[in-house]
Formats: sequence, structure tokens, C-alpha cells
Amino acid sequence: MFRTGDDVVFSSNGICKITDVVEMDLSNTHVMKSYFLLEPITGNHAKVYIPLETAERRVRKAMEKKDVIRMIQEIENVDTLVIEDEKVRERKYKEVIQSNDPVGEVSLLKHLYDRRQERFAQGKKTTAVDDKYFKLAAHNLHAELAYALDCKEEEIPGIIQNYVKNKTLEI
Repeated sequence: MFRTGDDVVFSSNGICKITDVVEMDLSNTHVMKSYFLLEPITGNHAKVYIPLETAERRVRKAMEKKDVIRMIQEIENVDTLVIEDEKVRERKYKEVIQSNDPVGEVSLLKHLYDRRQERFAQGKKTTAVDDKYFKLAAHNLHAELAYALDCKEEEIPGIIQNYVKNKTLEI
């Protein structure tokens, strides 16, 4: 379970700190419920209230440096997402983003990268949907990795590329 002070990831708000547990009636049913108060660390001043009873399904602990290093070292072993049916493509993309799973985001990014390369080879541009979800997955993943490694989000692609090419992590 989570505690005040924990750094967590909430898919639509990124990395947040649990700053409090509050009792409120947000649904106007006159029934008080307990909520975690999440505050995004990005400077976004929006506060997020997550019911304690659903927190385990909606948020997860943010990765620590050791987790990120292990993930980068295993990135080549992550299977590429496979989508056979074009009709469900965007729904699958949304599911991965909403799953709040960094390995799933890597799998999605690999899929979108391969798809982009295939389209370029055919003389086609990337689709707006593919581009949207590539940017979203990359931002979510890079922001969390940068937070754990205490570096800038823009540095993450270079760190990953350097590891894949040279098998060394320069952090």
C-alpha cells in the first residue's frame, strides 16, 4: 500500500507525490471517503484525489534508479507489441498508455518505431494516431526515467541509445 510521501505514477498526470490522506464527500452522497491527495511533481498545480480503495489499480510506485538501470539493460529483450487488426489499433495504444506499465510503453514504442520505418520505406508518412501515441508513450517513459536518474528528460534517448550501442550506461 502507499503512504504519504511516496512518489507514484498516475498515467494521466505522470509522477506525483502523495502529500496527504483526506476524508471528503466528493460525490455529494453525504458519505465520507478516504482519498490520497496526489500532487504532480512537474509543477502542474492540479491536485488529484484517488480513493484509497482503488489506488492499487490506478497508481504505482515510481521506479527508483536501480529499477531504471535494470529496465534499460533489458530494453532489447522487451517484445514488440503486435497488433493484427487495424480496427483495434488505437484502442490497443490507449490500453497500453492507461495500463501505466513502463514495459508496456517500451513495447508500444518499439511497435510504433517499426511501423514508422515500414511506412517510410513505402513512401508514406506516419499516421496522426501513431505520432500522437509515440509522443505520449515516449514522454511518459522518459519523464519517469529522467526523474529516477535525476537528469533531464531530453537526455534519456541518448542514454538508452548509448547503452544499446555500447552496453555501457553513462548517467
